[in-house]
Amino acid sequence: MKIIPAINCENFDCVSERILKAAEFSDWAQIDVSDGAYSKAVTWNNPAELFSFMKENNLHINIEAHLMVEDVLGESLRWLQEGAKRIVVQAEVEFDVPMLLGAAKEYNAEAMLSFSPETEINDKINIVSAFKEFQALSVAPGFAGQEFDGQSLNKIKSLRELSPSAIIEVDGGVNEETAKLIKKAGADVIVSASYIFGSDNPEEAFRRLKEI
Repeated sequence: MKIIPAINCENFDCVSERILKAAEFSDWAQIDVSDGAYSKAVTWNNPAELFSFMKENNLHINIEAHLMVEDVLGESLRWLQEGAKRIVVQAEVEFDVPMLLGAAKEYNAEAMLSFSPETEINDKINIVSAFKEFQALSVAPGFAGQEFDGQSLNKIKSLRELSPSAIIEVDGGVNEETAKLIKKAGADVIVSASYIFGSDNPEEAFRRLKEI
């Protein structure tokens, strides 16, 4: 399975420290963006600052922006224009799907549809067929350090039945034990914030997950 370290920060000092660290051992990093409206959490959100920092420090790492926001199109465009390689948007928020997918294609990026734990896939079946990549959130959106919600395992199986060739990502509450369950359920990608960056040795924590 592919492992992506997630950066969930309130300020850029935290973001810059973690992106420097992630670039030492990973070719991808996820930036969590919460606007305080869709999710109660509020995180740092300045893609221009991030990509400028990456350029100055010659960091070659792909950025996935997880946009837990109400202004899906606006924020997607901000991140795509600066260089995000993948945007992750919440199924619970209304947005123009063709416009979003068109914007991602224009910037040669990927678009992933994310489901919160309480969201039933069948309730959003009208837009599922438009996407080729999905995320099953295994915690409530926005806050790092939460416990794993096993409902995501059922979502993996349901999404796999609906779209056998889809890329399926799981985000939240990951540790060595839950990672085994996620892999067994059939996911392709695991995203981890606290397990990796809360470790004394983030690179070693990343490697332990990758070896599962």
